[in-house]
Amino acid sequence: MKKEEIYIVDFKLENEEIIKQYFYKWIESRRHIPKNFTKEIRLMSVRPYYMPCYVCDLKIELDYTIRVQKRYKIRRGMSTIIDDNEMFYVKDYSLFASQVIPRYDMDQISPYDFSKMSISGYETKQVAKEKFIQVYDDCINHYKGAVMKKLEDVINKKLLKENTKEMKKKFYKVKSHEIINEEYYKVLVPVWVCKYSYNMTTYYCIFNGQSGKEFGHTPSRKIDKIFISVVIFLIIMILAVFLFIYIIK
Repeated sequence: MKKEEIYIVDFKLENEEIIKQYFYKWIESRRHIPKNFTKEIRLMSVRPYYMPCYVCDLKIELDYTIRVQKRYKIRRGMSTIIDDNEMFYVKDYSLFASQVIPRYDMDQISPYDFSKMSISGYETKQVAKEKFIQVYDDCINHYKGAVMKKLEDVINKKLLKENTKEMKKKFYKVKSHEIINEEYYKVLVPVWVCKYSYNMTTYYCIFNGQSGKEFGHTPSRKIDKIFISVVIFLIIMILAVFLFIYIIK
């Protein structure tokens, strides 16, 4: 059942100066950044947005397998695979439909508290509202991998409760699944977008407008990239040598 109203989750963090403090604290916490990075960055803007997402309750029919490991004192366990078929429910799962930030990044600053939603138009903070440009079906297809990851966590927690000292269970893989939509809502959620520059390049850091949870990218030291490249080159050369010796034999 589709509800046509657009709901809103309002800002709890409304002070721009507090967000700036969060931003600089986040910058100082970053590791493997270039030398003098914290001194040379320039904060260009701090802007609030109401960002669109679909909030849905899902029913998912899942056919999956688990690995069972038995241990006998100090002897190593024997792993077997057991099939199972169950129905799982995911409540208030958010599917972001935004162009302000790439959708796959937004999982990093979730979740939001959807228990106190109101109809859009009654928000306390008058800021830009991004329009819905993606339809629900496109979003659910985009987020199928993330939904399945959430289900893996649910399954593992359930299996963990059923574990004993003699037997350990671990989710293995999904054989088939069917996502059955129960209900979804159009919801605008609050975010703060910090835009900053370093070395003539623009970067972004996003803050959850409720909790202040952040997500963003910072440049890494060049020496790290060089080191990684050297390691990859050495691995390729070692594999090539082993392959050459194997062919000769």
